[in-house]
Amino acid sequence: MHVEAAPRIDAAVYDAGACPSWASVTAPQLIAQQLGGEVARTGRGEYGRTQLQVVNTSALFEDLPPQQDVWMSHFDAIIGAPDGFRVVASTPDAPVAALESPDRQIYGVQFHPEVAHTPRGQELLKNFLFGVCGCRPTWTHTSIIEQAVDAIRTQVGDEEVICGLPVASTPPSPRRWCTRRSATNSPACTSTTA
Repeated sequence: MHVEAAPRIDAAVYDAGACPSWASVTAPQLIAQQLGGEVARTGRGEYGRTQLQVVNTSALFEDLPPQQDVWMSHFDAIIGAPDGFRVVASTPDAPVAALESPDRQIYGVQFHPEVAHTPRGQELLKNFLFGVCGCRPTWTHTSIIEQAVDAIRTQVGDEEVICGLPVASTPPSPRRWCTRRSATNSPACTSTTA
């Protein structure tokens, strides 16, 4: 945040209020800085595993332990939240490791929830998606496949189809070409180097 030509967000985004906004890693620093909070070079950056302490209730940390390991990679730190924001969590070197403004629908964490080194990160992201945004987990990898197969059957009907599918293997194998005479027949596959 303290470099020449650091990125900025159009101020209109902060007041859009159309849907919840998520920020992680350095983005919360930018938000805090632009909205009147304080971001400082503390001289004590955090890199790697860090102990996070949840200090206020939040939908983000619903059903998560008050202390947990998170993965950090920052030199600057938010040391003061902007007006209208609540500090949700802190670490030894980041007084504002998570902040939120439910009224403005802005939520941010200064760590990496998306990596395996933050063991509860996926739960945190689910809390944002399901608890804050109101999304519902109505799909799975299985349902997507079933929907795609049904769509193809509807489109193809009883027509003949040729479909080329790459087959992943180690070492790489030749591609397999499958033909299906109708939507109900089993495919007949042959290998080729094409």
